[in-house]
Amino acid sequence: MIPSVSEFLTWILRENFRSGTYQGQGIGPHVVREELEKARAVGMPLRLHVLKQSRAIALYERLGFTRCGETPTQYWMAAV
Repeated sequence: MIPSVSEFLTWILRENFRSGTYQGQGIGPHVVREELEKARAVGMPLRLHVLKQSRAIALYERLGFTRCGETPTQYWMAAV
């Protein structure tokens, strides 16, 4: 069986940084939720990478991301 093109496509979230002034206001989770909705609407997983010491890991896990790979300094995470 030949896989469909959509099986090879991935929605990637890049650079979800905010200055300290805007942290803790729910902006990050809002942006990630919006991108998740866009990816799901077209049937693609959303992937991102995060530094291993980042507090954002807990946020991403609450939003449905799971770890799917790692480097010495980062985790790769994905949500379907």
